[in-house]
Amino acid sequence: MGVYLADGMLVGHPVLRASSQTARSSTLQMQESSAVVLAPPAASLPSLQPLGSSLAPARTLRPPQPTADVIVRGARTGDLPALAQLCTDAFYGEHALQDGPVIFLQRLVILARVRRQVKRRLSFEDGRECRVLVAEERESGELRGCVDLAVHAYDRLEQCFLLTEEELPADARYCWRPYIASLAVSRPYRRRGIARELMHEAEHLARRWGHSEVLLEVAMTNLDSIRFYEALDYRMLRQQTAGIATQVDVRHFWWEKYSVGKYIMAKRL
Repeated sequence: MGVYLADGMLVGHPVLRASSQTARSSTLQMQESSAVVLAPPAASLPSLQPLGSSLAPARTLRPPQPTADVIVRGARTGDLPALAQLCTDAFYGEHALQDGPVIFLQRLVILARVRRQVKRRLSFEDGRECRVLVAEERESGELRGCVDLAVHAYDRLEQCFLLTEEELPADARYCWRPYIASLAVSRPYRRRGIARELMHEAEHLARRWGHSEVLLEVAMTNLDSIRFYEALDYRMLRQQTAGIATQVDVRHFWWEKYSVGKYIMAKRL
């Protein structure tokens, strides 16, 4: 039985901050109510984890594979098919013939929806502080990884993002903060430095936009990712227990999706 974590999709940005050359914010609402997105964090939850704490138990990691030779660049519209395939594989799981027809049909439906979502997400980038970055293998030109960076309204008191807010609320507690989501690497190319390169480029871009901090969300059950982010100097800000991240389990011949809690992590740039 396999487990896949769909706690970050490229469509998790219904509102994206505009750059200084355009309007302060833009109304970019998701049109598909069935889209798998990260819902806005519940502002009523208390802060549980102070900055600097760790919840992922230490373990001995496998030695990394040789570093992949990739180029990190901004995504283009021509990347749509490969991006949809990559995100579906990473966040929902890969289909094998022996898995049977149920998973095959489930995957076809999800792949079609993810393709629509990625297409819509890529249309948001003109003149706005948001960017999908991809890792392209230098020799073959194939996409091996991706990450999504976008600026959203952030509540400093409750330590949560307001992903559906169109304007920054008129209160000093709110500010704009860069938000990282949808970090994905093709399975055969994991542990070869691709995820680290993507995160480095996303952080560099956030600094170029004038930000001194970047935040992300991760499923509480995704211990490998938590350890990875901690190794990059991300620290826990708070625990979100409203069941917002989506976990996918392979149950014999079908996929079962359900919600799990998540953590919010931050890094000073």
